[in-house]
Amino acid sequence: MLLLLRSIRSSNVSDTDDRRYQDVATQRYQDVAIQSSSDDRRYQDVAIVWPLIRFFAHMLVNDFETIAVCGAGTMGSGIAQVAAQAGYHTIQFDVNEAMLLKSRDGIEKSLDFLVSKEKITEKDKTEILSRLIFTTDISACKADVIIEAIVEKPEIKAELFHALHLVNRPDCIFASNTSSLSISMLQGLIPNPGRFAGMHFFNPANIMKLVEVVKGEHTSQETVDTLSELSKRMGKVPVHCRDAPGFIV
Repeated sequence: MLLLLRSIRSSNVSDTDDRRYQDVATQRYQDVAIQSSSDDRRYQDVAIVWPLIRFFAHMLVNDFETIAVCGAGTMGSGIAQVAAQAGYHTIQFDVNEAMLLKSRDGIEKSLDFLVSKEKITEKDKTEILSRLIFTTDISACKADVIIEAIVEKPEIKAELFHALHLVNRPDCIFASNTSSLSISMLQGLIPNPGRFAGMHFFNPANIMKLVEVVKGEHTSQETVDTLSELSKRMGKVPVHCRDAPGFIV
């Protein structure tokens, strides 16, 4: 307050002016104090809300049972294997049945390698494969989380998400493995953009630990935290990054 008084006083003012300037300075000080108090309450609210969001995201992931992976290419196959290994019932969808057969063979060979290195047992392998379903029927893609890993064309991705939206619950979370398209741009093409985010795995997905969780313009914080928690459950290290083409590393 003294600093404020000194900043508006001069050495030759009258007593009346001096009192008036003191009153002005006092009012300014009170205004600053009120603003500071308001800011403190806002920061306190944020400090309370964010842990709650993370807590509910943690609880939400506990209820997840099924993950659908759309696309049976290299990335889709790797992500499907990771999901099944993490204990989730995993649906892999592709319009090309030959790609699905190739994906299943690739996953089985990958699991055989883990068995040979004594990373998993034969029983583990059998259980992992039993959690995998391969389908060309999009109506079978009912899941808690759907991860898209198809061709990098916005219109095709949008068509897929619209079809998936029709067969899934409103609380289903959608994620794209894209590394070249804007998540915010895709949100403008799909329903329920608040429950859509980027979830970019690195190749090969079954080996690389890093997963980029990308928040678009309309992505809710709950969705970001839920996908981050899911990444951890899948044995990955999630990093939050801005919505921009390319890679974080």
